[in-house]
Amino acid sequence: MTFFTKLPYKKMQHEHDDVYTFSFEKKEKFLLKPGQFALFILPKFARSHPFSLSSFPDEEYISFTVHVRPKSRFKKNLMNMKENEKILMVRPISNISLNRKFKEYVCLAQGIGITPFRSILLQARESPFPYKTILIHVSKGQHTFRKLTESAANTAYFPTNATDFQKIVSQQKKDNYFLISGSPNFTKGVQKNLLKQGVDRSQIKRDSFFVINFLVSDTHIVACCLNPALRSKKSKSV
Repeated sequence: MTFFTKLPYKKMQHEHDDVYTFSFEKKEKFLLKPGQFALFILPKFARSHPFSLSSFPDEEYISFTVHVRPKSRFKKNLMNMKENEKILMVRPISNISLNRKFKEYVCLAQGIGITPFRSILLQARESPFPYKTILIHVSKGQHTFRKLTESAANTAYFPTNATDFQKIVSQQKKDNYFLISGSPNFTKGVQKNLLKQGVDRSQIKRDSFFVINFLVSDTHIVACCLNPALRSKKSKSV
């Protein structure tokens, strides 16, 4: 797979409320891993946007799932894409993932942070390696992908507030491996609490938002190089 790949848009699925899944055709053989994220660039937008991939590598399409809010010009354009219109994807990057060093994983998600766990939990369920997974997904509203993730995980909890979430997390064995996905404040706070519980830092993996922010800035420059028309004007995308 090349560093930049054009993906034809295929369909949009409304999950609930303002949450949508956007799916794109695989035009070549992709070596994808569950838990990856990628940067996406729309025509006429200089700034790339990072999204975790919600699709499992063996599924027909490459997909990401996001909130679509009124102030985002980028996501408004996503909503208006026509079939086979192209989006530019920067090669997916590994973020949080499974490895065979540990058998038992605790997946801690906040809201739309469930997206990488959709594919990770499917991987664990389908793998011949005897992974054991525990999902703890906190959300004030509807839990995205609840039916699928509940069936894929060995054990699943769906708290609706921080107090219940922390109570469940505190009951987990400290020798498990913990994967955390959500807002930067959420992942940082959860990691801090896990360390207080005696979990070794080497057994905690957070979403790498600092890496994402760096790559977004770097890819903005690359996008301008690929599209000279963008060099003379500032991107207004959100």
